[in-house]
Amino acid sequence: MNNLTFLTFKNLLKKKETIVYFVFALFPFLLIIVDLFDTNFMQLSAPDNSLSCLGFIGAVMTVQHQLVLPLIILIYLVSTTFYTEITNGILFLYKDMNRRKILNAKIFSLIGVYISYVGILFLSSLVTYYAYLKNLSYTSGTFLPLKAIDIQDALLEILGIVFVGLLCILLATTLSLNFSSGFTMLGTVLFLLLSSIAPKLTMLKYFFPNGYEVQIDTIGFIPAILGTLIVFIVYAVFMYGYANKKFKKVEY
Repeated sequence: MNNLTFLTFKNLLKKKETIVYFVFALFPFLLIIVDLFDTNFMQLSAPDNSLSCLGFIGAVMTVQHQLVLPLIILIYLVSTTFYTEITNGILFLYKDMNRRKILNAKIFSLIGVYISYVGILFLSSLVTYYAYLKNLSYTSGTFLPLKAIDIQDALLEILGIVFVGLLCILLATTLSLNFSSGFTMLGTVLFLLLSSIAPKLTMLKYFFPNGYEVQIDTIGFIPAILGTLIVFIVYAVFMYGYANKKFKKVEY
């Protein structure tokens, strides 16, 4: 991490939106709080001794992915990092610097915020599982699932969701170089919603990184991993390439 990336990342951490975004990563603790009340809200259920810690983490990440709101906050951060700074003339302060270096610093800083969020979500899920869920009848008490296929399924589930999150950052970056925050959010949320329904559709699932989890039984674990990586890389290269080309032409 170079100095520009570190400073950009540090500035992002100071924003109120980033703090709110990180609060969503504490979502698993709600399970403990809800249990104090007589309600069926957010009650988990599964066959006895079946839910491992990794499986629980995968389920939590899926819920967060479908919740959309956390990623809307992240998209807003992307938009303010690019569109707002361009329109307000803030980027003029970087006029003597290499534009690709500026772009990379901003993108890697935003990715750093996202990875930090995933890390907090992972830790809060870990604490919730071993402090509360471990002693319940439907949990196995182990970190890894007992069956190899369940381990593969959980890993692909988590990897697919993380890749979709990274692509949302790149897509929001690309859109924010052309459009206002509203259009950037709309376009990225549509992509996010498509990624949510993609695994359930026959052909669309092959065009999203999180669509290959449901294909393990059909094509096997290794081809599913390769498919996930290839789809992610193709999207990422295209989006970054376009953003880099567009950012070089931005007038500030």
